[in-house]
Amino acid sequence: MKPYRILSVGWMTLCVFSGIIAFMQFRYLQWLFEGESAGRLFWTGCAIVIYALGLVASMFLDRGVMWSRIAVCVVAFFSAMVFGLAMLDGGLSRLWMVVFGFLVFYSWLSIIILLIPKRYVA
Repeated sequence: MKPYRILSVGWMTLCVFSGIIAFMQFRYLQWLFEGESAGRLFWTGCAIVIYALGLVASMFLDRGVMWSRIAVCVVAFFSAMVFGLAMLDGGLSRLWMVVFGFLVFYSWLSIIILLIPKRYVA
């Protein structure tokens, strides 16, 4: 169960930091639009909920619970898409491109490891 413990700590950290950033952006967008319904506000709210789900699921991941493995796969797929689209959008410095590239790689590696049956993972 050591790979699950490593993934659990990694995803817990990633979900906390990404959730805080999404919450700060949500507060800014809420102030900016002042009651208007906007797509950015909706997707930022969805990101907060997804990262909160990832935080709770990563707490149970080291036990190998099936629902937590599925939930972390969903969060990893969402993160890979968000960071990948941010890389394609451009305008990032070389440092952020490397960080986002590592996060996309970590997300896809996590999905692969979590989709392998438990008995085959050390």
